[in-house]
Amino acid sequence: GMADRIIGMRTTLRENLEKLGSPLSWEHITNQ
Repeated sequence: GMADRIIGMRTTLRENLEKLGSPLSWEHITNQ
């Protein structure tokens, strides 16, 4: 469903930021 796609996108985004070691806070992405 649409919600699953959005959750998947957020999860992927967070994982990518973690891999890059981004100094940006990614918690707001999953906490929305």
